[in-house]
Amino acid sequence: MKKKKIPTLPDDLVTKILLLLPVKSLLRSKSVCKSWRSLISNPHFAKSHFDLAATEPTHRVLLCTKINSHSAIESLDLDAPLTDNSSVARLNLKVPNFYSFDTLGSCRGFILLADLENHVFIVWNPSTGVRVKIPLSVAFLYDPHSPTVTRNLISASFTTLIGKGIGYDESRDDYLIVLMGLDKYSCLRIEAFSLKMNASYCICGIGVGYDKLGRDDYNYSFGLFFNQSLHWLVMSKARQVPVVLAFNLIDRRLSEILLPAESLALSPQFLNIMGGWLSLCFEGYDETKIWVMKEYNVHSSWTLYYHLALENTRYESCAPIWFTKGVNVLGSARGGLIKFNVEGELIERRACRACDLKLMHYDIYRESLLSLPSYFAKDEEEAPTDEKSKQETVREPGRRSKKKISCHRRWTIEN
Repeated sequence: MKKKKIPTLPDDLVTKILLLLPVKSLLRSKSVCKSWRSLISNPHFAKSHFDLAATEPTHRVLLCTKINSHSAIESLDLDAPLTDNSSVARLNLKVPNFYSFDTLGSCRGFILLADLENHVFIVWNPSTGVRVKIPLSVAFLYDPHSPTVTRNLISASFTTLIGKGIGYDESRDDYLIVLMGLDKYSCLRIEAFSLKMNASYCICGIGVGYDKLGRDDYNYSFGLFFNQSLHWLVMSKARQVPVVLAFNLIDRRLSEILLPAESLALSPQFLNIMGGWLSLCFEGYDETKIWVMKEYNVHSSWTLYYHLALENTRYESCAPIWFTKGVNVLGSARGGLIKFNVEGELIERRACRACDLKLMHYDIYRESLLSLPSYFAKDEEEAPTDEKSKQETVREPGRRSKKKISCHRRWTIEN
């Protein structure tokens, strides 16, 4: 008597079904069978899943807080209730020294971290646990013993560091770590490290005057990747007003985005992506305003989207970081995260274990299964699936090739 064969679904149908699952479910599904593990681990599947989920992606906020003598890292689902502990994931990335550790930006599910105590960049996918360490001396002109190298000045090429961040060049399938600053001649200089080529690029020769914005430049130097470009808030010496400087990673060109004229009376705090738009948060003495650019790089499309009168709240300051799926706003304030409506009424809050915003780093990232391309792909290690041992094993890449790729050229500013 023949045994009945267990019916199975066609492979292409299985693929279509799996592509509809969120990242967390896919990571669990890798344990079902070898074929599923192989499929979900395939870079082409990861890219297809990333592209398909673009309409309704899952975003999380990464919080790194200082608690007494140690640091803790956790992430929260931005659209989940703040009181929902099931949406919180505690991550086991070790932070040896909070004050020498910084988040420098995020891109396509990867977060760029700088650990100046151990002199490395860390490119990390919190969703999968995959990460690589890149020695700062490999990526840039970095001398840990130089008195000019500080938390805010990673490369010895700069006298002033204006911007830093990570972005993706889809035309070359390459991730770039980018630094922008002034050299000893006060000329704007851009240095980029290619993760695909394991080589540095130097683009310099701008005679147009820019400078960092404000004394505390953490919010301003943070590079926001959006629409194929990294964006920074800077001071235009020629205009004597703040502007957004955008560096396109595909054509390697700079352009200026002027701020709305009505906003110049307030102090711009930081750039963000809210509601799928480039947004700017402004703070006055007792108010916070959010302007959004509804059509990218079209000045007339700047729209005052949100106005919060802080006198109606019990918070001295609030930094909006996200629009939830409804009409509510999620923001960071002294003591943790808060969610409030358009009238400024508090809906819910989540206490943070760090009581001071100065003792908290945060970044927003999108969940993804993506891995790093080419050179660093062979150096990635997938973390074990159990939370206790997750994210503990990492191999560092070898030294950069002696053949250094440099691109020295001049360009013009696009208005």
